Amino acid sequence: RGEMDTAKASELEKHDKLKEKYTQLKQSYAVLKRGLLDKQEECSLLEQQVKEKETRLRQQLEEIDKLQYQNGRMSKQLGTLNSQVEELKQKTQQSSWSVGGLISGKPQQEAIQKAEEEIRVLRDHMEMKIQENEELHMKIFEDLRAHEEELARVREEKTVATSELDRKSSDLDSERQQTGNLRCEVQVASEAIHALEEELVKARASLDAIQATLEGERREARRHVSGLESKLSRWIPFDEGEHEPWNQWNVNPRYG
Repeated sequence: RGEMDTAKASELEKHDKLKEKYTQLKQSYAVLKRGLLDKQEECSLLEQQVKEKETRLRQQLEEIDKLQYQNGRMSKQLGTLNSQVEELKQKTQQSSWSVGGLISGKPQQEAIQKAEEEIRVLRDHMEMKIQENEELHMKIFEDLRAHEEELARVREEKTVATSELDRKSSDLDSERQQTGNLRCEVQVASEAIHALEEELVKARASLDAIQATLEGERREARRHVSGLESKLSRWIPFDEGEHEPWNQWNVNPRYG
């Protein structure tokens, strides 16, 4: 019985330690799970930022291409007008050597002046646009550089967050496995304690039965000895003073 009590106390102590560790693991699991969800949300946000910045980057590159195309068209128009003016000047010079040319030279001069005025206006407009485009191009270039740096930073943060997310996922799986193992160990310890308690109950019942049997046998022995003493006292005169060993045997608990 003492060994069973010791075994039960040992199992109870083991059970309590396992339950305490299991509770700690559950709390750690909850913290890791919350951290995992936070990192997943952070990664999703970073992915969205990357997509938005890449979209703005493409839009600005398209804007640069559009500006370059417009500048090319204006340069081409200016070149065409310059060619037309030069052609008119040559025709005017060739026709001015004749009398008819002197008469018809005035409209041509007016046409040349008009074309030159258009060229001047177009050149001024083009220079203004070129200046605006250059300023816009520089602004876009600076924005692109800033966006590329920010994009690189966001991608680096995403890489770090993804790595940490993987680590937390691994830790969470490990904690989940340990929690499952401890749950099984707690269950086994509980079953062992229950089995020991049943054995203790059976042992106590068996001990009580043995004690009851011994007590009954002891009472029966006393009754039998009393009967024998009565018979002997009737059959044989008995001097208790002369038979001290008999008296000692009779009162000795060892003999009932």
